[in-house]
Amino acid sequence: MSEKIKYTFLEWNVQGAGGYPDYSTPNFVIDTIIEKNVDIIVLVEFYIGCNFDYVRQRMQDYYYIFISPFVYKHNQILIALNRNKFKERDINDIITINPMDKKFPEYLQINIKTEQEKIFSIMGTRIKTNCLREKQFDFLNNKIRLIDKVICIGDFNVTNSHACKYLTSTEIYGPRTLDNARWSFVHKDGGKVGIDLIAVKNIRILQNEKDDLSEKEGYKMYAKYDWDFVNKKNGYERLTSSDYLPEFSGKPNHAILLGSFEV
Repeated sequence: MSEKIKYTFLEWNVQGAGGYPDYSTPNFVIDTIIEKNVDIIVLVEFYIGCNFDYVRQRMQDYYYIFISPFVYKHNQILIALNRNKFKERDINDIITINPMDKKFPEYLQINIKTEQEKIFSIMGTRIKTNCLREKQFDFLNNKIRLIDKVICIGDFNVTNSHACKYLTSTEIYGPRTLDNARWSFVHKDGGKVGIDLIAVKNIRILQNEKDDLSEKEGYKMYAKYDWDFVNKKNGYERLTSSDYLPEFSGKPNHAILLGSFEV
């Protein structure tokens, strides 16, 4: 039996919001990602924006970068693979779809075949809120059914329990959100939800993430929401992770989702 391969990942909705006027990905976003030093990066609500040169220059020495098509006023997906973990020959296919089609979510897929003959797919996705969710989840279900091993990471715009009802072809994972102990987004009315999630088929999510609460109560989690970037230095002033973070501010308003898996 071949040895299992472990991968770490990061997913982040960076609130590109379709590229409102003069949008630039904040430098701290890319700097934070580089500091995390994970194997797989998935950025949703990404938009190439005005400072893509900085994004590319900071990332290209460490990662292979793949981005879904640019369409004015539409979000993109960025997936990056760590050069220390992946080789160019590992990357078999890069698959995307028409971002303007309302039946489809925002979507980018990369098929991997490693030197150890491990074959699996990485999907980055965001379920659009201005379109029928059922049709978008149907698309994901149909894609996943055709694949043996897959990890789909993104902003599902529904909580874990609802994602389980929609995505019937996978298992759904995310940080423990019982009693609003953790969340990845805060609504205008103050409601806290965990909507950045992981869907897997025939892939093992590893239970080794911790935060202050789990350390205190003595357990490990399948994933973690990281809000450390919300601070004065990054332009959030007095805002905290418990606050509604303004729309179209140019700064992320979702937590970073961190985890690891085994193939």
